[in-house]
Amino acid sequence: MENNVIVISRQVGSGGDEIARKLSELINIPVYDKQKIVDLAKESGISENLFDGLEEHPTSSLLYSLVIGLKSGSDASCIASPFHTDNVFGVQANIIRRLADNGSCIFLGRCADYILREHNNLTNIYIWASDDFRVNRVMNKIGLTHTEAVDYVSRIDKRRRSYYDFYTSKAWGDVENYDLTINPEKIGIDNTAKIIAEYVNSKIG
Repeated sequence: MENNVIVISRQVGSGGDEIARKLSELINIPVYDKQKIVDLAKESGISENLFDGLEEHPTSSLLYSLVIGLKSGSDASCIASPFHTDNVFGVQANIIRRLADNGSCIFLGRCADYILREHNNLTNIYIWASDDFRVNRVMNKIGLTHTEAVDYVSRIDKRRRSYYDFYTSKAWGDVENYDLTINPEKIGIDNTAKIIAEYVNSKIG
């Protein structure tokens, strides 16, 4: 049997990060978020700050080359950087595949559901909640004003949607992409993690 792999996609402020970590404790398998994948990517010679723009400006190799070429006034075919977003995404995808091959694990976003779409024991989860719930969580966790939190939630959701839609050609948040979608707003973070654990264990059993 292949390793058990869970991918948790989530709206910002929905509690998805906390749920993933509590799920990790419940079923005793590691969770990999952006920072852990970035740390592993450093072994490939890619610096951490190159990942910062990956979600903000997803682009194709050709488009990247053309834009840089136009800005520099040089031949676009001669200046494509080996570290543009497509290559960074490729390194990230290879790391995710390697981790999934080496043992059961949980991934937070990173298009891992698409990257591992041919994995036989893949469970895709989507965590969502109302705008009010998410804005209040962001205000409390980051210390933003209500107006700032509303802007933050909107901006990060748009960034994640653009990133996911571009690299997967699928729609982020579309229920057809997931095995389970769940809202922790009324049942809490702990109970949400327990429900997901039960769901995953029932698939294994």
